[in-house]
Amino acid sequence: MCLSNVYLEVKKQDKLVIEEAEKVSTDGEKVHVRSLMGDIKDLEGYYISEVDLIGNYVILKKTGSLEEMDDRHHENVRKLEIGLPYLLKHNREHEKDIQKWIQRAREAQLDTVVDDLQKVLELSYQISGCFESALNKLKRDDEP
Repeated sequence: MCLSNVYLEVKKQDKLVIEEAEKVSTDGEKVHVRSLMGDIKDLEGYYISEVDLIGNYVILKKTGSLEEMDDRHHENVRKLEIGLPYLLKHNREHEKDIQKWIQRAREAQLDTVVDDLQKVLELSYQISGCFESALNKLKRDDEP
């Protein structure tokens, strides 16, 4: 019985995924790898690039160019690191403006307008909270 090691090609280097694989299969969306000990890995977005029966190894590659995906990932993260703080600050400025409009509506004794503007202000607070949450997640999860 011949078993093979299964590797992911990451940045032109091979990363061991599973040792002593007894079965490697694909359903077109995922590559399924089962070890002799019964461990199973389902790898979405990969394809079987190379099978070496003499060398007893299998190479899996990510669909699409890894370098392109890595570059796009870092570019998107960089844009989010710039854009999200801007959007949060911008929304906070809107909150201050809305508070001023609420005060004006109060002074004009327009209670129904005050009620609606209060709702807008609450929604704006929720939006800021979502921006803060997204920023915190971005800081924790800088890898996909």
